[in-house]
Amino acid sequence: MSKRLVKVILVAATLVTLQGPTAAAPGQFLSCELTDGSQINVVISSFGKMRDAMHQCRMFWNGKPSGRDR
Repeated sequence: MSKRLVKVILVAATLVTLQGPTAAAPGQFLSCELTDGSQINVVISSFGKMRDAMHQCRMFWNGKPSGRDR
């Protein structure tokens, strides 16, 4: 029983000391200005490429792409 406890403590200590970044990088968004003046953020990775996200903004929401955000 004590050997198991020692192993668990060693594994936990190793994981804590070797801990890398645990959070994912924030996604990239395209700011899309709508005709009524409001803005929405389109997730670029949902459409594959920046060009596809811009197309979605123009055609689906009748907006104007204004820039990339994180």
